[in-house]
Amino acid sequence: MKHPFITALFLAVYMVSFGQQFPKDSLLYNGSRDKMINLVILPDGYTSAELSKFKTDATSFMNGFFMQSPFTQYKNYFNVYIVNIPSSQSGAKHPHTASDCGTDVSVLNPITYFQSSFDYGGIDRLLVPNYSIVGTALMNNFPQWDIVLVIVNSNKYGGSGGMYAAASTNVSSAEIAIHEIAHSFGLLRDEYYPGASYMAETTNTTKVSSPTSVRWKNWVGNNSIGMYSFSEDPSWYRPHQNCKMRYLGVPFCSYCSEVIIERIHSLTNPITNYIPSSSSINGSSIPLPFSINTLKPTPNTLKITWVLDGNLCSKNNETYTLNSSSLSQGTHTLTATVIDTTSLVKNDSHASAHLYSVQWKINILPTDISIATLQFKTQVNAYPNPFLDNLTIAYTLEKSSDVQVDLYDINGLFIKTLEQQHNLPAGEHKKTADVSQLNLPKGLFFLKCTMDNQSFTKSVIKE
Repeated sequence: MKHPFITALFLAVYMVSFGQQFPKDSLLYNGSRDKMINLVILPDGYTSAELSKFKTDATSFMNGFFMQSPFTQYKNYFNVYIVNIPSSQSGAKHPHTASDCGTDVSVLNPITYFQSSFDYGGIDRLLVPNYSIVGTALMNNFPQWDIVLVIVNSNKYGGSGGMYAAASTNVSSAEIAIHEIAHSFGLLRDEYYPGASYMAETTNTTKVSSPTSVRWKNWVGNNSIGMYSFSEDPSWYRPHQNCKMRYLGVPFCSYCSEVIIERIHSLTNPITNYIPSSSSINGSSIPLPFSINTLKPTPNTLKITWVLDGNLCSKNNETYTLNSSSLSQGTHTLTATVIDTTSLVKNDSHASAHLYSVQWKINILPTDISIATLQFKTQVNAYPNPFLDNLTIAYTLEKSSDVQVDLYDINGLFIKTLEQQHNLPAGEHKKTADVSQLNLPKGLFFLKCTMDNQSFTKSVIKE
């Protein structure tokens, strides 16, 4: 047993490291963090001398991740970062306490930053980091994360999911990480039978037996999507027999791919920039150019339309030039609309839920042109993150708006409305919600923010 003084000294030094800033590096950059989905990769069990190996391992995982559909098609929507956090020693803990460990593995107990350990829950391959330490490191180094993966420097096969995905450096472990990311990011459930207590009415598991009313009804009969019951409990159904949510080493089925794509759309806006961007412009420059910049899937399935005063004037161009010679004096409206027409989505609500637009109000005056952009812009922050008993929601409105902020759990189930205001004026606003009475478990939650009839989500963590 370690000497108590040495143990206490190590813990004291270890706790001082909380709040520490570590070097960060970008493996893939497609745009501003607030507009992209940020995949953050953390190392565990890599010493300072091994951080170059971590970058190589992280790059290898990233390349494999984007070879998986639908992440392949939406790679342009992602940023990927690494945070170079060294451990005192290499490897991962393996207490050798699980019944399925076998007899050929020694007990391992290296000192690592995130304390990742095999044998979690009595399962040899279940490799789990210390979530509290991961959450603190993210809060201090990368609070804008959307997906987190901890890569553990061990050749032993293992990994886990939940709030954060984890995978060892075993070549097969990356499949675990992608499956688990589909849980934490895509909010998909396992399609193997995890046990009666884990079954729930969710996106891809249901007790609805009718193929015409099930959530994946639009896919039934296509690409082997159907109504497949669990042999362990035939009252439950899944959409496919051979999806990555059931077996590693196979693709996501068409329906689960759709769910992931819709999640991507819910966190991003394909319109990343637009010109004119000012709230008002006065001038007499003719012709007057307008433009939008978009995040394009691969292949590009975005459909762009330009409509002037209700009349279609251009399609599938990011630019439009307005010639005022055809416009009378008075007020006119120009709208640029973008929608993803990918065949990978058959969701009935897609066209309305994920239709994005920028609108300009144009006043043709005798001597000049006045332009006011009407696109609603807002900034929302939630802190502290991770939170405990109170959660503060701070937001800035560009114009008067109805505001509602709802709290959902990781499975997309509504918990409580934290903020609801009618016709709130433009400016900065703040609301601190007491969540102590909700008895929330530790883990990942989502805030659905609805402002000016537009909705988006933010991730928060309960510690």
